[in-house]
Amino acid sequence: MGQAWHDYLERPKTCAPDDFWDQVRRTVNGKPLPQEQLDLIFSMIRQALCFQPSDVLLDLCCGNGRLGFEFFGDAHEYLGVDYSPVLIEIARKNFESPPTHTFLLQSAQAYCQEEPHPERFTKLLCFGSFAYLSEQEACAVLSLLRGRFARLKRLFISPIPDKDKADVFFNGRMAEKPSTDDHTSAIGRWYTREDFTKLAETCGWKTTIVEMPPAFYQAYYRFSAVLAFG
Repeated sequence: MGQAWHDYLERPKTCAPDDFWDQVRRTVNGKPLPQEQLDLIFSMIRQALCFQPSDVLLDLCCGNGRLGFEFFGDAHEYLGVDYSPVLIEIARKNFESPPTHTFLLQSAQAYCQEEPHPERFTKLLCFGSFAYLSEQEACAVLSLLRGRFARLKRLFISPIPDKDKADVFFNGRMAEKPSTDDHTSAIGRWYTREDFTKLAETCGWKTTIVEMPPAFYQAYYRFSAVLAFG
């Protein structure tokens, strides 16, 4: 188990039960993310996904559900999927509103292979997690979404570590820069914009790279992507 996976599975156990952002490391230097930064995240997601009242939202790698909960009022139905038993338990206890807004314990690839009614989803969010999929998993997930989820209109994947900005990020932080291809590292796998676009398009998606809002605290080394049927 790599550093990122261990942290993701074990860290929530050390946090206060209601410290939802800290449980998923939505922090800056160990401190809670300021509300203006959270508002930027909410705004960029709404802008990218262009919610309609009839939308059914799939939140892939949803963590503890706190981020997805922000959009319960934007979508007619919602399903959050994550492989962490601790985080899904938190999500179900604090945010679940069955039968329309629910959470499921499953890995991303297994879920995409096994979802019995994939045609119900119209929008997809994957926030803060795509970099932790291996290259093979990332390709499999995107291919399964394209092949099985026939009504998905837009996917928003964010924030993606920009491989071309890795030197800027790591400068002075540590004696030796870690591998940018290791999806189990603290930040996960880094992509150039060209590499991410090629990956998505190989899996059948038309890709639009989206810049992070300039005021976003990670804007200097991350980007986002909106995927649609090609």
